[in-house]
Amino acid sequence: MAALLLVGASALQCRHEAATRTARERLWQSTGATARHSEAASRARRDLDPEASRVSLARLLVGESFDTSGLAKLPPAEAAAEARRIDERLALAAAEARAAWRRRPSSYEAPMALGGARLLLAWHSRNEALYRDLDVWRAPLQQAIRLAPGNPAPRRLLATAYLIAWEALSDRDRAAARALLREAFHDPDTLVQLLPAWAALAGSWSALEAVLPPGPRPYELLQQADLRAQDWAGYCAARHRWLPLVVREQQQRLAEAEERLAGGDEHGARETLLAVAAAAPPDRRTLELFDRAIEALPPGPVGGSRADALAGWLRWALPLWQLGQPTLPAPVLARVASLAAELPPEQAALAALAAGDLARGELWERREQRLWSEEWAPYAAAKAELLLARGHLDEAAATLEQVHHSYRQRWPYLRARERLAAARGESQPAPAPQATAWGAEAWRYHGNEATLELLAARAAPGLALAVDLAPPEGSVAELVWDGVTVGCFPLGTGTTLRLALRVTAGPHLLIWRPLAPARVAPGAVTLAGGDAGL
Repeated sequence: MAALLLVGASALQCRHEAATRTARERLWQSTGATARHSEAASRARRDLDPEASRVSLARLLVGESFDTSGLAKLPPAEAAAEARRIDERLALAAAEARAAWRRRPSSYEAPMALGGARLLLAWHSRNEALYRDLDVWRAPLQQAIRLAPGNPAPRRLLATAYLIAWEALSDRDRAAARALLREAFHDPDTLVQLLPAWAALAGSWSALEAVLPPGPRPYELLQQADLRAQDWAGYCAARHRWLPLVVREQQQRLAEAEERLAGGDEHGARETLLAVAAAAPPDRRTLELFDRAIEALPPGPVGGSRADALAGWLRWALPLWQLGQPTLPAPVLARVASLAAELPPEQAALAALAAGDLARGELWERREQRLWSEEWAPYAAAKAELLLARGHLDEAAATLEQVHHSYRQRWPYLRARERLAAARGESQPAPAPQATAWGAEAWRYHGNEATLELLAARAAPGLALAVDLAPPEGSVAELVWDGVTVGCFPLGTGTTLRLALRVTAGPHLLIWRPLAPARVAPGAVTLAGGDAGL
């Protein structure tokens, strides 16, 4: 008799489980979740725990309801019908999550889904309960945080809820929200997802920065958000704060690498040193940092994006070196040239000269046999200078004869020609043309970046730079003066940028670097202190 009862109970349990599973499948299908989330539906079908299936469905319905951007693409009637269906699914999600939470009080997922569903229902309906009774959605989310303190998802959802209800929060609730954001933003995914919304609500830079984690990453994200929003002033403000933090972060990593080297961890030190060298933006303010990283770097290959970053330092240093300005030490230049893979031959040859290695430069020259060409003109002028310094006047003269005609009005060529004449005791040729103003045609383009090599006739307290071309919505560019980043500037066609710089009489290099995809172009440049003023 007992055996019969056991068999009957077992059969009854199996029928109950089958009925429950069938009811679960129908519920998933009725919401459309089976079609939209087939893998999750398949997992829920196999799950023996019905409460896990409830929570899984509730979380999916809440998660997809946060994005209602598709409604704007529908005709009004269809959009209204779909909005009603979303709210129906949210009500179902709240009921399922509440039922699962009663049966599984230790589950953090159930209260998280319940709080999210209640929040979205109140938000979509513009219900005052969203603001009047925060605990309707806040209490379940806070309980989810307590149940899973190490999981960032409940904290992220509560932070999202606070941002949605921000305008109606009391001062006390805003203080609690800021404390939560300060903690939540240590999670990288939460920072990516919520920082733009917080930036829009913060109201001031001091309030915005009060909750940010240390380091440059938040300011990278703010630049990306401002770029998408075409907020050029906000973009420049974020970029202004970003560079010093990059330098500080890389200084800390350099110190860490040097400690590893001292402790015998050569492999770990090399990886960190390479990361530091690749992350340091080419600039005089990061020159010492980069120099130390390269000098300490153990031998080994460099490839990919890191080799490209090292090549960027050569592109920064070599034009300045040709103007007689100090850049990287010769051994560092030589090391960087050897590590930066796939350098153009003319750049590798010029780097060899800058490092004082004429023989290596000539090796590249003999391989290519293009000393006469336009791309080899900077090398030819630099080689003539080096030959003059070594007293090889005839070879220097022969090299200058091969400099491409397009380069013969450039200061490095004119200086070499003057020095050759002086060394031979010949009458001086016409001096390099000094000026106080330069037209838009004086700019030279390399991709979307433009450089202006100018020979100032006098000292000045700055420059006036006209913007020749910018889109109607504006854009943004960065300016670099003699290897130092001057700053980031919002652009508009016909506007004039006033740059407070220390200009000395002599050669200088100004770089125009667009920071947005739009087509922009610099115009005329004038020394301040004349008619243009500053």
